[in-house]
Amino acid sequence: MEFSSKLVLACLWGLVLIALAVTAWFFLIEKNYTFMVEAACDSASGNCFHRDCSSPDSNCPPSNLEDYRVFTIKAADFAKCSGDACEKECVAGTAQCTELKCGKSSGDSCSANPEQSDQ
Repeated sequence: MEFSSKLVLACLWGLVLIALAVTAWFFLIEKNYTFMVEAACDSASGNCFHRDCSSPDSNCPPSNLEDYRVFTIKAADFAKCSGDACEKECVAGTAQCTELKCGKSSGDSCSANPEQSDQ
């Protein structure tokens, strides 16, 4: 193998190692990404997303939540949650969450009138 081939191969391996290091830093140390979590919602008291879980072919999670709220939470704050839904922490403000309101996107299926919860 020539010197130039060895140099190219060494540069490629170096770039691969740099890419792995940057990815590890981003996901494992900084945790600079967000989760979308679903929490139970009472459709009588607020604006909830809705999906039909009665059919076995439906796209429902194992919890079978038909009426639910959606929160986004930073991965670094997810460790503060006592459960996967983070509902208590998001509502209490102990974790920095943002609630996504139903009806803001055209494809949303809501269990209550979206304007009702904004008043």
